[in-house]
Amino acid sequence: MQNPILLTTITLTLAASSSAQTGVEGFDAGNPDGWELWWSNYTNVVAAGGNPGSFLQLDNVTSGPSNCHFVEVFPDASATGFLHTGDWRAAGVDTVAIDIDIQQGLYGGDVILELISDPGTPGNTADDCIISLNLTAAGSMAPGWQTYTFDVPTAQLTMPLNWEIDIMSPCGGGLPDVAWNTVVQDVDRMRFIYDGNPPAFCQFTSWIFGVDNLSVNGAGAPSVGTNYCMANTNSTGAAAVLSGTGSAIVANNSVTLTCSTMPSNSFGFFLTSLTQGFVSNPGGSSGNLCLGGSIGRYVGPGQVQNSGTPGEISLALDLTQHPTPTGFVVVQPGETWNFTAWFRDSSPTGATSNFGDGYSILFL
Repeated sequence: MQNPILLTTITLTLAASSSAQTGVEGFDAGNPDGWELWWSNYTNVVAAGGNPGSFLQLDNVTSGPSNCHFVEVFPDASATGFLHTGDWRAAGVDTVAIDIDIQQGLYGGDVILELISDPGTPGNTADDCIISLNLTAAGSMAPGWQTYTFDVPTAQLTMPLNWEIDIMSPCGGGLPDVAWNTVVQDVDRMRFIYDGNPPAFCQFTSWIFGVDNLSVNGAGAPSVGTNYCMANTNSTGAAAVLSGTGSAIVANNSVTLTCSTMPSNSFGFFLTSLTQGFVSNPGGSSGNLCLGGSIGRYVGPGQVQNSGTPGEISLALDLTQHPTPTGFVVVQPGETWNFTAWFRDSSPTGATSNFGDGYSILFL
């Protein structure tokens, strides 16, 4: 990649959920996060003329051999807006978009999205893991507002077509799939680059860019497993249902189970087994137990939970401390573990218990 103009560096977080979601900055409320250029504050918010409404203008950026059009815009360190880091796979991110208007300067070049993961050393950019997607063909940039949408299929476990590891990045040991999974589960920054091509692009030129509608979009957190078995209705009139988010990759150790549609203010905990089953009304319960074989219980500190007003409990699993009747085991790639939840319930004849449906995860 040669002669880049780095338009913006931003970070956005989306809370994991099962509903559609979008994080977007349109600058209609000004510049609350204090976006500024890398070496001086030449940014300003223009109230009209955006796509639509207000937009961020990168004003009179003078390029030359010393910076080669390298323009970075980032939020002030004290920014408290919605822009911060996140696990994009857990959030179900699938696209990123930006609107760009080159108001003054040369046209042509590519628009590139870079995603960056910092391994805990913010003062050292040399060890950042960087992956990128070049969206446009050289020369396709044009005057006027243009929208560029990048496909970021974070649920995919292998690096998607046309994505690549940055040539300056040491990440993943040069293995694309490792780099992809590392970054999309820990995005610390993202930036858009206008890549000037050919090298003659790197001349003294005065530029004015307009940037608007920086967005990260997703359909919600993808499920890591599949439901099976039929749960009986509980005192809410509905059956309790399990779901899971995160990553089925064992090395990531990132799975969260949720049991919803439980009775309010009911205590419950999760069960697990390598074996699926079906036992109706075990021990006088009002529910169906969807597990068989050796069953482990999540009853450690903080694992027995109250469903509260929403009627829901959630647990982040530790795959290195997976319960069985004979002690903890480490989940291994290739194993399929099954889960359900057991909780207190009530019936016309008095106190009872009930179960959620079954939920199965094939770990990779």
